[in-house]
Amino acid sequence: MDNSTKILIGSVATALLSLGAHTIGSTGSSFVDTLESKTQYELSNAGLDAVAVNFERDPAITRNAVLSGDVTEDQRNKALSIAENIPGIGNVRWADAGDGASDDGASDDGADAIADEPADRAVVAKCQSDINSITEGKNINFRSGSFYVPPTSFGLLDEIAAAIKPCKGVKLEVQGHTDLTGKADVNQRLSDGRAASVRDELIKRGLDPDRIVAKGYGSTQPVENARTSAANAKNRRTIFVIS
Repeated sequence: MDNSTKILIGSVATALLSLGAHTIGSTGSSFVDTLESKTQYELSNAGLDAVAVNFERDPAITRNAVLSGDVTEDQRNKALSIAENIPGIGNVRWADAGDGASDDGASDDGADAIADEPADRAVVAKCQSDINSITEGKNINFRSGSFYVPPTSFGLLDEIAAAIKPCKGVKLEVQGHTDLTGKADVNQRLSDGRAASVRDELIKRGLDPDRIVAKGYGSTQPVENARTSAANAKNRRTIFVIS
């Protein structure tokens, strides 16, 4: 593929992908076709013409990319890294990773194999540090008594999702916390619902649902044991814990 062809394909794919940016959770055929073209262009542009990309479409269309090709281990890792950093892609795996039957005769699913792979401690620490930096002084701003995530928090969620996506093998617990006002059972339901809403938003942004757990803690873990306005503001929070 010559450079002029690469540029043309890349320009078209990038333009189409940008049109779908606001529907990042979509798994429609045209959106996935665009992701496939964009990924193939980025791989080719990085000198990885021998690597092919296909998205899982059976039994249903997904945003899970499957790479293949006769390349070195370093080239494999480079291709995986490129694909994982393309907005909109869910999981990325190599074609022979998790295919076929295991030694005990059980069938392996590629996505499950990736979800069960433990993360390296250094990766966990780096990812948690990145999330802490992003969320420092910021919070998800819910409407009073509501699970609804307002658009004013979408930018923060975009940053969080982008930071977690390259963290291979990590799991995320989205924690919901309330202030000390109100009844304990109401606070528990509220924190559960808010954590679940944030989880849903991160899944829309391409994170693997098998790696995210939502858990509400109600008012059981306050930052400040007080009911002042300042304490309430600190205690009402969403925490992201990487493991």
